[in-house]
Amino acid sequence: MGMISVRVPDEWKSSMDAAGTNWSEFIRTAIRWKLDQLSRRSVLDRLAKLPGTRRPMAAGTGVRSVREDRDAG
Repeated sequence: MGMISVRVPDEWKSSMDAAGTNWSEFIRTAIRWKLDQLSRRSVLDRLAKLPGTRRPMAAGTGVRSVREDRDAG
C-alpha cells in the first residue's frame, strides 16, 4: 500500500489532536470521494462526446420555455 504525508500548520495539528478524530480514515475517505467524483466526470465527458448526445441548455432556458408556454395559453 502506498503512503503519503501532509504538512499542516501547528495550530491545525493541535486542533486535530484535540478533536479525537481518526484523521487517516477521514483523509482516505476524502480521497476516495474525490477519485469517484473525477471518475464520474470522466464518464460524463466521454458520454457527452458521443454522436447524437444532447448538449446542456444555457442557464435560464427551461424557465423561459415554461413562461412562454404559460403566456401563450
